[in-house]
Amino acid sequence: MLSNAWCQPKRGTVCLSTRALRQLFRVGLLCMLFISAALYAGAQTINLEVKNEPLLKALKSVEKQSGYTLIYGKNQLDNTKPVTVSMRNASLQNALNILFRNQQISYYLRDPKFIVVVNKPGLYTSTGTTYTSPDRDVIRGTVTGEDGTPLPGVTIRTTGVSAT
Repeated sequence: MLSNAWCQPKRGTVCLSTRALRQLFRVGLLCMLFISAALYAGAQTINLEVKNEPLLKALKSVEKQSGYTLIYGKNQLDNTKPVTVSMRNASLQNALNILFRNQQISYYLRDPKFIVVVNKPGLYTSTGTTYTSPDRDVIRGTVTGEDGTPLPGVTIRTTGVSAT
């Protein structure tokens, strides 16, 4: 039984009844329970052993083990490269990073239950659409003349990349 013998109302402290202290204790326990459950759910491990299999097959296995739902376009996985991986106790994030390495598509996790497959920025799709990314590679530096002085108003362009 919880005791509130430390309560001294004459000194300006707030006194809680024994019932209120019990309720506060229960709420604290429930919070700890929910936090530990959330941490456990986020620490899912993936075991995967595939050799020269389609990416979709490997992703379906990850989907089954993780409880996440895979979201992708109708023809989005048609031109992917086969994958060969062997992993034990990998985190979901690491497993997906390995599977999507060297592919023309990428992914992101949405909410706590979806794996969304997306085209990599700057790549052409089968329909000829170009996807651009707000986090483009930035080239920094100073362009100088033969005498070493900076050249004002110089523009640098990368071959095959359109400016937006």
